[in-house]
Amino acid sequence: MRKIIPFMMLVGIIAMSACGNKTTANASQQDSVAATDSVTTNDSVATDSLNTAKQAGETTEQTVQAKPNAKSIEAGGTTITVGAPLAETLKKAKGVTFDYNADFGVSAVIGNVIINIPDEDITKDGLDFVNAILADIEPNIDFKISYIKPSAKIKDFDKN
Repeated sequence: MRKIIPFMMLVGIIAMSACGNKTTANASQQDSVAATDSVTTNDSVATDSLNTAKQAGETTEQTVQAKPNAKSIEAGGTTITVGAPLAETLKKAKGVTFDYNADFGVSAVIGNVIINIPDEDITKDGLDFVNAILADIEPNIDFKISYIKPSAKIKDFDKN
């Protein structure tokens, strides 16, 4: 979606520049421009540019779709991959600790990799546990992997 909007803006600029700026011409110039074949030629150039730009956009979209988000890293004896089941990945990893930050919520720390766990991926018992934390920042909390919903996926991770 981020590439489509600038792409459509570029197509619009190309189309508008192919038409020319007719607002500054006087009436006789406007009539002569409208009566010539160059307007048709310019329109076909604009259409060709638009079609070429659309084809380029389709190629870009196909390239993006062909390469799924495969961001991954090795930590704690396991591979952490975006889109993988969160709870299963944490069960396989060694040395997992959990930290709490009032701004970011619960984070799983595996070596130098941090995985933020959004509230929507935490069970009701887990949210009750988190809401009972009084400090703004609390390292090494007793958060359990069972507090993570089985449907939770790794959305992103950071490396220190």
